[in-house]
Amino acid sequence: MEKYAALASGIKILETQRLHLREMTQADFPLLCRHLQDAEVMYAYEHAFSGAEVQEGLDKQLQRYKNDGFGVWAVILKENNELIGQCGLSMQPCEDKEVLEIGYIFQKRYWHKGYATEAAVACREYAFDKLNADEVFSLIRETNIASQNVAKRNGMSIRGTFVKHYYGTLMPHYIFSVKRMDDLTKVRVMRESDYACLPEFLYQALYIPEGEEWPPRSIINDPEIFVYIKDFGTQPGDLGIVAEQNGQIIGAAWTRIIPAYGHIDDETPELAISLLPEFRGCGIGAKIMKKLFKVLRENGYNKTSLSVQKDNPAVRFYQRLGYKISGERLDHAGHEDYLMIKYL
Repeated sequence: MEKYAALASGIKILETQRLHLREMTQADFPLLCRHLQDAEVMYAYEHAFSGAEVQEGLDKQLQRYKNDGFGVWAVILKENNELIGQCGLSMQPCEDKEVLEIGYIFQKRYWHKGYATEAAVACREYAFDKLNADEVFSLIRETNIASQNVAKRNGMSIRGTFVKHYYGTLMPHYIFSVKRMDDLTKVRVMRESDYACLPEFLYQALYIPEGEEWPPRSIINDPEIFVYIKDFGTQPGDLGIVAEQNGQIIGAAWTRIIPAYGHIDDETPELAISLLPEFRGCGIGAKIMKKLFKVLRENGYNKTSLSVQKDNPAVRFYQRLGYKISGERLDHAGHEDYLMIKYL
């Protein structure tokens, strides 16, 4: 997940599928003002920041980089190289001790796209893998439901409450945290009640090159695409695995024996897999696949196939899991695809 490099505007700390997280610099001041001086974005703070408060916050993070080696970082959207918010790690007072907190705040126009969760998950993994933290926290005002939902998607649970006095207001807060040893993701066999999620994961399984506009969701009704989920569960080879966090299905992999892009023969199930964008790059896909391979073997299958566009970065993911390229084909849109097979 982590890639370390220098950017012209700051040192890159983390990279996810859609985002870079890098150290902020003084040059970011006007960009930070976009969200820190937006009263709607800052509602949990009871006021939009003044220019002096924005500068004070920036100075604090620059000092944290020097003193602690980490802090709250700028979040850069890869597709347009724009600073869209902040997310990172800092030591914060909580009751009678200091805790390592994941904090995040984003421009309003980038809300509800999964960016906060994607960045927060990366920070959680950084805290465990690079800082050797045993537990990480998010301290969230009880009225800030959106941030609470991000914490839950980050595998956190409420551990307690406390009251913070800020800006002349008593603010009850929830203490969310996740421990290194917590089992964040449950990987299990797909149930019939899970089939309703397949249209979403079929859509998420589409490969759209970076910078291109996503098609409307109605594209999955194309018969050559819809065949991957039509009447799922009614024929041999219809097997599936889901990944679940806090009751939410965040990823799915399934197989079918159908005359589709990755069809080899009538004895080989073809595989499809996808995760919600904010949960990619965290090792969850590999866990799902390994579980599915086990289920396929238990059901008497000795190989599985798939079709993937040649320029899709997922090719390397499949190769790491043991898939081999067995041929090339054109799909219905004229894209060059690899046909890949894994022997179980």
